[in-house]
Amino acid sequence: MKGIKKKVESILSRLQDLHIADWAKANKAALVQLDFPEFTEKLRGQVLENDWDRKIKLVMLASKQGDLE
Repeated sequence: MKGIKKKVESILSRLQDLHIADWAKANKAALVQLDFPEFTEKLRGQVLENDWDRKIKLVMLASKQGDLE
């Protein structure tokens, strides 16, 4: 458990986006108590917009290689 707590604290200390860092600072006491998978789930919920993976897949599917001429 101690290694997991250090991992979460390490990530929290390295957040560079001010909005996310403020959220993490305000919720640090609760976040460091979470298991790492639970922490990453909360972080994804805070950082990523809904359907982020679907949007990326659509962009990838719509992309194409440049003209070969």
